[in-house]
Amino acid sequence: MPNTGSLVKVNGDGFSVVVDGLNQPTSLEIIGNAAYVVTLGGEIWKIDQVSGPPYGVSR
Repeated sequence: MPNTGSLVKVNGDGFSVVVDGLNQPTSLEIIGNAAYVVTLGGEIWKIDQVSGPPYGVSR
């Protein structure tokens, strides 16, 4: 279904939603602190600030 995809991440309590409403995502690439999602229609969506330090590590 259109606009029903989501990007989630694992945290200490389970999962949390980073972004939802993605339109039929077909692939994902994480480069640095950004995620690039390719949709079924060929659009590329950039999602910033998707990663942080590993669990239990602070900066």
